[in-house]
Amino acid sequence: MKVFHILYGAAGVLLAAATVFTGDYGLSKKDMEIYDRAVGIEDAMVENGFCDFSPSDYKIRFFNGSCDYVVKEGEVAKEDAAFGTFVGTAYEIDGEYQVVLPTYENFSELFTMLNSVQSVSDGEMHFGEANYSEDAHAATLWHEAFHAWQLTNWADEVFARGEAADISEEGGYERIVVNEVDSDSEYVLSFSQEMELLQKAYESDDTEEKCRLTREALALAAEMEQGMSAQAAYVTQYFQTLEGSARYVEAQAYRLLAGEEAWSETYMGDFNYSNGAGKYYAMGMLKCLLLDQLAPEWKDDFTATADLDEFLQAAVGGR
Repeated sequence: MKVFHILYGAAGVLLAAATVFTGDYGLSKKDMEIYDRAVGIEDAMVENGFCDFSPSDYKIRFFNGSCDYVVKEGEVAKEDAAFGTFVGTAYEIDGEYQVVLPTYENFSELFTMLNSVQSVSDGEMHFGEANYSEDAHAATLWHEAFHAWQLTNWADEVFARGEAADISEEGGYERIVVNEVDSDSEYVLSFSQEMELLQKAYESDDTEEKCRLTREALALAAEMEQGMSAQAAYVTQYFQTLEGSARYVEAQAYRLLAGEEAWSETYMGDFNYSNGAGKYYAMGMLKCLLLDQLAPEWKDDFTATADLDEFLQAAVGGR
């Protein structure tokens, strides 16, 4: 079974060595407070979110380096660790998708152990040492719980599409991005231009201008797709939909928890192209935010295999 959104990649080997420094003393008060803080915004998130999704519907496993403390509806149970190292993921355990996160203390130590914020920021991890907080941990919980919701509802379709695209080997998705996409200078330029158009569209207060810029971005995306292999085209859409929507949910949770200014500084800064899949998380999130402006009911038709570009095209097609 594919593990979605493993945050640390090869760093897992490094982090596994840290287990000798952790104890087995029960779930900390801080981690329980983070869980309560995360589920405490569920009602507010429903107002502009996915109405049938709530993190409290899923078991949240906090790994302390030796075992998991599993939280569900405020109750805590100690279980054997699902993984032998620190990951952030949604994974099928005992027939249901559950969320796996490090405890806050161990997650915070990640940055010191890696001794390089950039080595984390280049991948899927969005927060850096300077802004990783309890609110960030709660927002990360929302991100991974959203993957649990996606897979609970559409795992068969997601995996079937990956197999149909002949991308079944673990890590194959990321390698396709690096080998086929990042190595193409024309694609790098076009992707950056598409992001610039989407950012301008999101920031515009003029509806006609917003739609015009969105159409330009969609036309550029379609042109890029024509030059890609079928695998590369599938992978770019896959990351934008699954990970971009999860980044969107994470960002909306962080917005409620940490406030508008912190949200803007963390998620809405200038875009810088980087190799790997992380840029698709950012683009997918931005498309979700733009859909909120252009087609507020878009979430009603969302699935884990949906194409965000098709949603945007429908939103601007008649304007």
